[in-house]
Amino acid sequence: MLDPSIDRIGMPTRNNKQKLAIVKWLEKVGFIETYRCCNPQGGKFTWKNSKTQTRIDQIWIPKDLKLGLKKSDIEDMELCTESDHNLIWAKISLDSVLSLGRSYTSNCQKIERKIFLYKDATRENWEDYTGELEKVFKNLDVKKGKNSSLTPETDWTEEEEKINTLWDRIVDAILTAANKHIPSKKIKQTKKEFEKNIEVDPKYQDLKGINRLLKKRKGREGLQIDMIDQLLLNTQIDQINIRQGTQIPEVGEIWSEVWFAEAKVWKKVIQRKITEELHQKTQKEIIERVEARFGMIDKEERRMLNSILEKPWKRITIDKVIVQETTDKNTATLVTEPNEVKIAVDNYYREQFKPRNHSFNTITEEWKQEYNPKESINKAWYDNILDPIEELEWMENIRLAKKDTAPGASGISYIMIQNSGLKAREKYLELSNLVLKTGIFPRK
Repeated sequence: MLDPSIDRIGMPTRNNKQKLAIVKWLEKVGFIETYRCCNPQGGKFTWKNSKTQTRIDQIWIPKDLKLGLKKSDIEDMELCTESDHNLIWAKISLDSVLSLGRSYTSNCQKIERKIFLYKDATRENWEDYTGELEKVFKNLDVKKGKNSSLTPETDWTEEEEKINTLWDRIVDAILTAANKHIPSKKIKQTKKEFEKNIEVDPKYQDLKGINRLLKKRKGREGLQIDMIDQLLLNTQIDQINIRQGTQIPEVGEIWSEVWFAEAKVWKKVIQRKITEELHQKTQKEIIERVEARFGMIDKEERRMLNSILEKPWKRITIDKVIVQETTDKNTATLVTEPNEVKIAVDNYYREQFKPRNHSFNTITEEWKQEYNPKESINKAWYDNILDPIEELEWMENIRLAKKDTAPGASGISYIMIQNSGLKAREKYLELSNLVLKTGIFPRK
């Protein structure tokens, strides 16, 4: 219990003011409870019986997610699940944590993305951004101490972890400063656009319809039903009965307990029907996958082994090919018949990769000179190619980068880097030189 004085009613008052040890520990390590954070005076509960109501079900999140916490609430689930527990939920945006900042994807549908309005940013905006960025990096160094500088001498076993950690800090710092000081706007996809490609099973829609009817009746037993509402409700009931083969009775002129009880029974019938169909579908898929796997043992051993060993499986399908006539180079034929395609492809690869008679011993002196090392190329030119990047070189190349290019997956654009201060440039160079030395790029 988070706060016994407000999160439960109907229980004895003994120890009513004491928090549980687990709650004290969660608060000590920096977690917050979503419902109380969003509803400081909220009085909903997640469990109840005839004597008591309490909020024993909770969602705890790290403080890092607090900025992304949009909403949290408790929903009555008695009519849906007939459970004595209600549903607690929280809506959290993970943009800042995952350093995506611009958009997140669900089933390949972009719901919301943020774009920065660089053209609307004033000189003051960029000065504030630069100052904020410097402040963030300095605070990181103070908090992390010597370990914040990820030099090759750092006592870490994997260079890749150094690079990924430093990259995450840079992205987080830049986006934090940009979100505070650079004008931006969010582009949202409409609900209609999001749902247009989603197939909804009619049974689920009808189940929702019955739940809405039951909720409409809740607390209205014995009350009169408006004539128009009665007509609309009965029309909806008739449509559900036709689609699902049920016999839900029509509502009368008043809300009755008998109709409520029968409607709940038919709701359970539809729920069982959905559960059985899902089970049958799952079993069918399992059988098909098992049979396909056994079929690989006889015919596709290589594919089976690749699947077991999690090796990438890439196949090129050639279903048509253009064949050039040997007698007339300007004439070509499009071959689409499967057997002819195979023959044409085999002939091409046989000719293309046949052993070559290079005749290097008989080539002319002119061609021998072409294969000799070029005297005009000085080997010393490449001696310093892997030397650490200097700040002057970095600044010159960043200055030449285009300001209006679209940001990559990280959401960072060149103009953000160009307007960075001294401390930020140190971090950029640190990361760049680590990548240059190890050849490892950040995973994001």
